[in-house]
Amino acid sequence: MTKKTSKGADFTAPETILTHSGRASSDNFGYVNMPVFRGSTILFDTLDELEDYTATYRYGRNDNPTTNALASLVSELEGAAGTVICPSGLSAVSTALLSALSAGDEVLVTDSAYEPTRTFSSEGLSRFGITTRFYDPRIAGGIAAQISDKTRAIFVETPGSLTFEMQDLPAIAKVARERDITVMVDNSWASPLFHNPLALGADMVVHAATKMFVGHSDAMVGTV
Repeated sequence: MTKKTSKGADFTAPETILTHSGRASSDNFGYVNMPVFRGSTILFDTLDELEDYTATYRYGRNDNPTTNALASLVSELEGAAGTVICPSGLSAVSTALLSALSAGDEVLVTDSAYEPTRTFSSEGLSRFGITTRFYDPRIAGGIAAQISDKTRAIFVETPGSLTFEMQDLPAIAKVARERDITVMVDNSWASPLFHNPLALGADMVVHAATKMFVGHSDAMVGTV
């Protein structure tokens, strides 16, 4: 259902997005839900089609209709330009961090981060020559004092794991934007239904989708 907000802008209810996004019944013989596509190899009718690197699907490792449907849904819920599906939450965290950091860089990570995130940041990134420093999740705009000339990213988790602080993301994002620093947010606990980091100034959103997205302890997946 699309309705007007108090400011007159169109708003699509999350329930509508969850019901319709990522589904194309016309492509699936009228079936409501996207089937699960399993496979590695895709057949092409001609050599030209095989060598067309702009083709939507070329190999199972890259993507398939099932993962693209999930990515489309997450992108719409988050208001994101696109979504990458990862095999786990930690994979999503590491993918986001390594996409923004190189040897010699520094990242500020919230002290309330999920334990695997802390471990990867402090132990894994150091092997790439990347320094991690942890900050108080209540710091808000005071994070400016923690930034050095090597800081390239700030990793926020809000609500934080275990202690569940809600960080002042707009204040942190404002400081980061003035210094061309990437802000990435782990939104696993709130989900896009209750918290939209991109609308508050974040550059990337990470989910350990095993938690709220799956919800039944029977699958592992992450999103960026």
